[in-house]
Formats: sequence, structure tokens, C-alpha cells
Amino acid sequence: MPACGGGADVDAPVVPSPPAEFAATAEVDRALQVVAGAGAAWILSEVDGGASVSRLDHTGELTEVARLTGLRHGMATYGDGVVVARVRCDGDDCEDTVAEVRVLDRAGETVAEEEIARREGAPYCESGTCDSVDILGVDGDAVWLETSDILPMSAETFVSWDPGTGETSSDRPQDPGEDWYPAFPGYPDPRPYLSPPSFERAPEAVAFGQGDQVFVLDAPGQIRRVVGSAGAPREEEPLEVPADVFSQDHGPTPMLLFDASPTVLVGCITHEWPSARCWIGSR
Repeated sequence: MPACGGGADVDAPVVPSPPAEFAATAEVDRALQVVAGAGAAWILSEVDGGASVSRLDHTGELTEVARLTGLRHGMATYGDGVVVARVRCDGDDCEDTVAEVRVLDRAGETVAEEEIARREGAPYCESGTCDSVDILGVDGDAVWLETSDILPMSAETFVSWDPGTGETSSDRPQDPGEDWYPAFPGYPDPRPYLSPPSFERAPEAVAFGQGDQVFVLDAPGQIRRVVGSAGAPREEEPLEVPADVFSQDHGPTPMLLFDASPTVLVGCITHEWPSARCWIGSR
């Protein structure tokens, strides 16, 4: 991604490169989303009044890099960092609702941000209908987003944003090209990825990641990575993960979060809210 704001910042934190092989764990409260990045991972967690973004490095050190008020937070890989979107209030008395997006670099520093939608009035979220902004994916340098219920119904809800140039466009996304990388898809139906019910095995936990990846906890220490649809996957891969972290018993299905990049695996599992055990490993 092109640098924003001119020359290099001599005070910017130095992030050490990870070794070729690593594995570490961390405890996280109220984890909502994980993103595997370049030699590190990012965890989005619920906090009072909003959400926090933390960087999980190869040693298991968890560093909060951003605390964002508002609602409907989401993130996706961008370059060697992440792009984060949210809906927030603007004004002393929350006169306006704003959809905002920002890019954090590898060290967690904000290098670009943009307001992509605004309307009068406080954010609305009732009966399952909420003002929202969703990251659809990244196409080269451009981030594609979709807003819901913020812009007037007659307005275009798709927005592309280039953090390097600051340019935005409201054209509908074109056919994905070679540089297209879809973001976290929300919460699709996990049932096509599950085995038939059986008394011999606990129901599998399923996580949806970036890049059309789906992760199924088949057994303690065994996660199956599926790329594409359950009926016609483009790729399947078994992943070995710590059995003392990733396991499940007969009973309530735990909340599983998981993602994979070319160099990093990251996952969190919550058996009882709000505490999650998280793991990062080399790939």
C-alpha cells in the first residue's frame, strides 16, 4: 500500500520479523473476529461502548492498537496490516450517523481513514435492523464496502476506497479480478459443512474466514480447512492445532473463530462467554 502523509516516521514502532516456525496462545475476552496477517494476527473484541483491535504477535503478546466507539465493527487484511470499518455517532449530541473506514499498518498505526457515508440522526439498531457498513473485500489497493440503512434508499450503497490516494467511487463492484480477496462473509449457514448427527461425536464448530475459507473443528486438535462451497470445494486441507485449545464436548457448540494467511494460522474458541482461548501458529 502506498504510504500516506509523506516521509517515514522516525518514531514509528519497529515490529520484529517472526521466526520461520512459531506457536503461542493468549487469553482474550469477548473476541468477535480474527484475521491472519503477515507474520501476526489481529483480534477484534467487544468492549463497553464499541470494540478494540489488538495485534497478536508470534510470541503470544497481545497489544491493543485501536479502541473504536460505535457499532457494527468489522475488519479485513490490507497489505501487511488491516482495514477496519465501523458505524459511529458524530457531534456532541450524536446528531449524525457516520460510516467510517481506516487502515492500520503492520505496527497497528493508523495510516489512512475516510468517512464514506453520513446521515442525520443517531445510529439505528432495533428488531434486527441496524445501520451498518460491511467490508466486502480488497481488490488490489481498493477496499470495497457496502452500507446499509445509512444512505437514502435511492442512493448507491456500494463504495470503493483507495487508502493510498483517498479516492472513492460509488460504482458497483465489477467482476473480481486476480487481486480480489473477499473479506469475512458474516455468518452463513454452517450446516452444509457438518457431518451427519451422531452419538459418537460432538457437533462440529464452524468458522468462516477470509478468502472463501471455512474451518471445521472435526476433532480435538483437528481443523479441516475448506475453500469454496461445501458441495464443490476448490480445496480441502487438514490443519493440526493444539488439542488442549481446540476441543469440544457433547453439549453446547463452542464459538469458533479462525483464519489463515499464507504464513499464519490464528483461531479463538469460546466455550463460555466471555473468555476465549486464542492461538497463533506458523503455516
